[in-house]
Amino acid sequence: MTDDPSTFPERVPTADGEVLEAAWSSAPETRAVAVLTHPHPLYGGDLDNIVPATLARSLPALGIATLRVNFRGVGASSGSHGGGSDEIADVIGAI
Repeated sequence: MTDDPSTFPERVPTADGEVLEAAWSSAPETRAVAVLTHPHPLYGGDLDNIVPATLARSLPALGIATLRVNFRGVGASSGSHGGGSDEIADVIGAI
């Protein structure tokens, strides 16, 4: 796994003006890209959670690059928790 900021920005904009912190993991021979989200942010979920972090380490060996994002209000992402509906814009922005 490599995090290559020259390949993908460390920030992802959303349609409603928020900016999300992101982590890109490239695959040697990319055949797909997976957008990985984290558990509920109000209970400590972030892009470094064991589930998305493990997938980001494992999937590139299978040719699947990954993009992890912190939802709005988490880590270095702007904004605040949107009750679930605003986080849809976060996933759309990541895609």
